Parts: sequence; C-alpha cells; structure tokens
Amino acid sequence: MSHRIAFYELEDGRGIKLLGAGRVPGQELVASNQVFQERFGERFRGAEFWLSDYRELDASEVSVDHSRSIANIAMGTGRSDLVLAILCTRQLEFAMTRMWEGQAAPTGWTMAVFNDPASMDDWFVEHLGRTVDPDGGTLLMDWVPER
Repeated sequence: MSHRIAFYELEDGRGIKLLGAGRVPGQELVASNQVFQERFGERFRGAEFWLSDYRELDASEVSVDHSRSIANIAMGTGRSDLVLAILCTRQLEFAMTRMWEGQAAPTGWTMAVFNDPASMDDWFVEHLGRTVDPDGGTLLMDWVPER
C-alpha cells in the first residue's frame, strides 16, 4: 500500500476522524475531502469534533495550493462551532498543517496542531471536557481515487 485516506465516525457520531497513512498525494487529499463532504455532509454538520490523524504518514505531497483548496472546502461547510485537532508527527507535514490552520482560520473553528498524543489529550480535555481516542472508529469512507 503506497497510501491510505479514510474517514471514520468516532464516539457514536460525536466525532469524525480523517486518517492519512503512507505517502499521501495532495490532489487525493483534496478530492477525498470534497467527496466526504458531498456524501457525509449531514454527519459532519452533526459532529462535535474532527480529528485528522497523520501518525502513519510516511510523506505527503501537499502543496500550498492543495492546502488552500482543503481550507476552502472547510469554509464551505458553513460551520463555525467545530473543535478540530490535527495529530502529525512528521516535522514537514506538521509545518504544512500549521499553514493550513492559518488558511482555515476564517471558519471560526477551535483548532490546534499537535505532534504528540499527550498534548492533544490535554487540549481535548480543555475544549471538550474529555479525551478523544484517536484509534478505532466506524469506517465511513475508504478513499479510492477514480482512475
């Protein structure tokens, strides 16, 4: 497997997790986010939090333009009350997600980027009153690009 992009429902619908693993192409990250919003927008609008989990990422090919496109998808959801955490252990991708955080700031979401799960746990306790288990969940969509 060269890469995987998958979306999971966490805590009986209270949360959504995006899993990025392997070497993730930027155009596929953009396309998968767009398709997820088209197919599961109602679930997304009902969720309290979002967790992007990039702990299994080997590398990404996400450009500034890809990052901007994903931020535009986020802004198009019409939500302003989401709690969003990004867990990314690779330094380059950590920096790219920090850039995305700035691009997505107009959403009004409560957002943070973490490079270790313990810091993320503390942040979730502060913002949700509990920790969030980044493992598991119910698979909603396993991204397979159209060829």
